[in-house]
Amino acid sequence: MVDGGSGAKVMYPDLYKGLGLKLKDLMPYNSPLMSFNGKLVIPKGMIKLPIQTGPKIVEVNFIVVDTYSPYTAIIAAEEAKCEDLDEVVIGGDLEKFFRVGAQLPLQEKEDLIEFLNRNIDIFAWDAYDAPGIDPAFIYHHLNVNPSITPKKQPPRRPSREHADANRDEVAKLKRVGAIKEVFYPEWQVFGLHGSHRGIEVNLDHIKAINDLKPPQNAKEVQRLTGMIAALNRFIFRLADRCRPFYILINKWKGFEWSEDCIVAFQQLKEYLSRPPIISSPEADEVLYAYIAVAPHAVSLVLIRDDNGLQKPAYYVSKSLHEAEIKYLPLEKAILAVVHATRKFPHYFQAHTVVVLTQLPLKSVLRIADYTGRIPIWSTILGAFDIKYMPRTAIKGQVLADLVAEFAEPPVETVAKEHNMDGKSVGVISTPGPPCWKVYVDGVANQRGSGVGLVLISPKKAIIEKSLRLGFSATNNEAEYEALLQGMAMVQKMGGKPVKMLSDSRLVVGQVKGELEARDARMQEYLSQVKRLQLDFDLFCLSHVSRSGNTHADSLATLATSSAGGMSRIILVEHLDKANEVAKGMVHIHEVRVGLSWMDPIVRFLKDDVLPKEKSEAEKIRRNAPWFWLSKDHKLYRRSYSRPYLLCIHPEALELLLEELHEGICGSHTRGRSLS
Repeated sequence: MVDGGSGAKVMYPDLYKGLGLKLKDLMPYNSPLMSFNGKLVIPKGMIKLPIQTGPKIVEVNFIVVDTYSPYTAIIAAEEAKCEDLDEVVIGGDLEKFFRVGAQLPLQEKEDLIEFLNRNIDIFAWDAYDAPGIDPAFIYHHLNVNPSITPKKQPPRRPSREHADANRDEVAKLKRVGAIKEVFYPEWQVFGLHGSHRGIEVNLDHIKAINDLKPPQNAKEVQRLTGMIAALNRFIFRLADRCRPFYILINKWKGFEWSEDCIVAFQQLKEYLSRPPIISSPEADEVLYAYIAVAPHAVSLVLIRDDNGLQKPAYYVSKSLHEAEIKYLPLEKAILAVVHATRKFPHYFQAHTVVVLTQLPLKSVLRIADYTGRIPIWSTILGAFDIKYMPRTAIKGQVLADLVAEFAEPPVETVAKEHNMDGKSVGVISTPGPPCWKVYVDGVANQRGSGVGLVLISPKKAIIEKSLRLGFSATNNEAEYEALLQGMAMVQKMGGKPVKMLSDSRLVVGQVKGELEARDARMQEYLSQVKRLQLDFDLFCLSHVSRSGNTHADSLATLATSSAGGMSRIILVEHLDKANEVAKGMVHIHEVRVGLSWMDPIVRFLKDDVLPKEKSEAEKIRRNAPWFWLSKDHKLYRRSYSRPYLLCIHPEALELLLEELHEGICGSHTRGRSLS
């Protein structure tokens, strides 16, 4: 072998004996050499032999060693230098050429080139031009010792150029038939079993757990927990479900297989009798996550939507340490998401993950006023594309059972079963926020007009109000006045969700859009109701029968009559003029301003929309906790000293500075003082 980096000329026993040389021909040489396997080798000696390289003959000192090698000898490149060569192109292809000796006689060189041209078809210009060679003629194999146990090599991550080159070589080998691609319909690794339905638990692992007898000591419990750990991807709420086993591991003295352990062991076997099938997500697919919070553990399940059917992709659980047990439920929920990003970061890096929860995780993580662990968690989660949404309908019976177990403490959920197209579908409904309930009624008769209101707060406190109208009004106008007064009162009480009930089919139909408001006065009332409706987070107007609205009706009638001989005092107010809508309206012309640095932040805080560019999206997500968007869509920045600073559009900045230095905030010193 010619080695350009070799510092010694080495000869091995096969060549030495083949040349007929004897041990007495060796000269002493005692310096050890380092072999290819890293061991020191003591040479047998040194011998000087002539070698011919082209027309030259040189004397080379070979070091003779008695060790195995696939080569007969190793010499340096400078000593194996051949004569000068000329390149001869064959067939006009510059990539296909021969090298012939530059010192050959002219006639001999021409005869050689002519011979090569006549037999050009027998040459293979790369290995892929000569498939199907008989191994008896020549073959390549690795020089390995079959008695040595193979060792796992560290993962190698080639560069893009090397990966492309490897892909091209594999394509060439497949094209000439040297290798072929094989698809395995079934495979087993780490307790997993792949099939067309998805990733299933290996039945041998389930059988091994089912055949286990109740452990008698902590060592047998360790064996059980080790077998369970191999299936942790398939067992939801694993840490909470197997907590009795983990408690026993440290009890080498006073070991007791308690009733809790017996129940947990039996429930584990029952669960493994019908384990879920894990679904593998597609590239760039949106995944969903549900969180479970228990006193001593947190869990998270990753879900993918398969044609409207939600299937589990991964389960993860974490046992809480002594300090983590004292966390608030909201902190435990955030910890579950953080632990999931550490457990399988590749899912969060490659997919958009939507966390479905009723807890206000989004608002907590985007507030920079916190100190300690929450801002650290916010920074960790900010590196991923994670969104937070309320829980929606769950499809699939397995998921209905799962969400029932993944119940969040602050919110109660009710599961109902429906039969849809022959499939059992579970629907999880969540109660809405506590809202105000308002009964309204308006009355117009020969004695006058009045309005009656009955307000019921979320805490079931009842407020009664009666208003006497000081102007002439029809019955429909009185009904609208009652509705508007009820909405105004709920606003004053700070209520956002409200449910209004009226016995006027006309008013309810017009507000819902079922009936048309043709009269000009009715149109004015309807437009005002529509505007006030926008100030509520939840507004619902329903029709109620007259018999179901007697309380408000009596208050409205009371306002039109004398209130004598009453057993209790009810304040009757006077409303002197009607609610005017169209009169005094000011038309405002909207002036649009250009885009600014604030727009991406506002879109993210308002609609959770990020720029398409990845670096810009990460920047917005990282800086968003320092900003706050008010209800009137004004952007404020939290300063380090905590006051909120109003963000000004760059186009309005010059005008603001003029007002500060020359306008209302300018100098008001009188001329006499300036003289």
